[in-house]
Amino acid sequence: PRLTRSQETWYRLSALEERLRGTATLASERHRHLTSPLPEQGRQGRDPEQLALSADGKTIYLSNEETSAAAVLDLARKTMTSVAVDEEPEGVAISPDGLWVYVTCEGSDSVVVLDTRTNAVAAKIKVGGRPRSVAFLPDSRRAYVTSETGSSIAVVALPKHQVEATIKLEGGVVRPMGVAVAPDGKRVYVTTGHA
Repeated sequence: PRLTRSQETWYRLSALEERLRGTATLASERHRHLTSPLPEQGRQGRDPEQLALSADGKTIYLSNEETSAAAVLDLARKTMTSVAVDEEPEGVAISPDGLWVYVTCEGSDSVVVLDTRTNAVAAKIKVGGRPRSVAFLPDSRRAYVTSETGSSIAVVALPKHQVEATIKLEGGVVRPMGVAVAPDGKRVYVTTGHA
């Protein structure tokens, strides 16, 4: 049967109203999620440095220099756990397999390794002076840690979390900061500054 012009108009307007109601509900829910505060424990520390988001988007790992801690934020539950690390945590990176979080600690020349299954400290690795950043190979078998005042890159074997080599950078006082690994794992790129 054919709809009359007024019935067709009513049908289209009803469908539009339903879509708008759904969009408004979705927008309201997103706003509530983004603006609802974390519990009081989530406000500790006023000097966050870097963060890393888990591949599933459910957890943020954050370094907090002021408290010498790493914060683990569970976005779904809106909870935060604080894990003590070494002095002056800076860089944060999650291994591609999602098992490990590396937190560079500038004040102790170390990297603290967190096990993502327990959010507990799994290892501490001594590296060159003032470690800044970490990048992992795509297969999670190695990590590269820049050491600003050590003018070096530590090559760390996983899952043992042991330094297997140190690459000394030449050219005067070179200060490696950032690091990235090519998607195929064949090259490592490092940003450097000079004193």
